[in-house]
Parts: sequence; C-alpha cells; structure tokens
Amino acid sequence: MRDIYAGVVVEDLERARAWYATVFEREPDAAPMGGLYEWYCAEHCLQLVALAAIREIQRLPHWGAAGSSSVTLIVDDAKAVAQRALNVGGEAVSHFDGSAFHTTSIKDPEGNLVTLLQRTPA
Repeated sequence: MRDIYAGVVVEDLERARAWYATVFEREPDAAPMGGLYEWYCAEHCLQLVALAAIREIQRLPHWGAAGSSSVTLIVDDAKAVAQRALNVGGEAVSHFDGSAFHTTSIKDPEGNLVTLLQRTPA
C-alpha cells in the first residue's frame, strides 16, 4: 500500500462541501468527477462523495447510507477546528484527553463522525 484516501458519504453534496470547506478553511482542492470533492493533506486525501454517485458508478442501487462514515483528522488546534465545525452546524459528540493526544468528535450535518486528533507535545 502506498497511500490512503478516506471517503465521507453524504446525501447533500453542496451543503457538505460548504461545511467541510469551513472546517478545512479552504475550498476543495479538486472535483475530479461529478459527485466528488477532494481535499489534499500532504499525501493523503479526504473525499466527500455523494451517495447517489457511488450507487450509480458502482452499479449498486441500494448500497450504503449517508451519515455512516467516520474519519479522523489530525490537527494542530482541535479546539479551534471544533469551534469552526460547531459554528456551521456540527454537533458535539465526545472529548477525550489522553497523555499522548486529545480528541474531539463531532457529527457533520449529515451525521458522519469527524474526530479531530491533536497530539500532545512530548
């Protein structure tokens, strides 16, 4: 394996694009095809994909459900990112303080779980 792209499945692609653009503080880096937006982070990628597009492309008309994805974003300031996410319709789920990292989990407007992970300085 050389890399990984994480996919988040949504019904309302444009509403989700606006929410994730606020969280990332930038618009998507690419829209390589209809029903798909991508944000690049170093060599990795978050793909925001419309449920209808997946069903059509994969020829699986009853596959999956929006709001059942989970993704962890490694950030420098989890509190600031969480506040941005909450300000635009995210819902607080949980917070964890560990010795090596802190996490804050939030549901996006479609119910997908977005965990913000901030490493604790050594």
